Amino acid sequence: MLIICIHFVSVKFLEVIKPFCGVLPEIAKPERKIQFREKVLWTAITLFIFLVCCQVRTLTKPETIFSVFYTTINTTTTTT
Repeated sequence: MLIICIHFVSVKFLEVIKPFCGVLPEIAKPERKIQFREKVLWTAITLFIFLVCCQVRTLTKPETIFSVFYTTINTTTTTT
């Protein structure tokens, strides 16, 4: 019974989206078969860029973000 309900919802969803499919751009099929080695190469390059971007500081230094909490904790522990 549950499978039938899910199938019914998916058909309704596709019927709602169908008028907009003409406006959406399509991706053309590749002209040649992409080799597994090339896929792995592009995946490695993308992963490398992602990992480098994760290490770049954004807008502020991390020390300034936590300095407010550190000074609050430090002053409360020294006054007690």
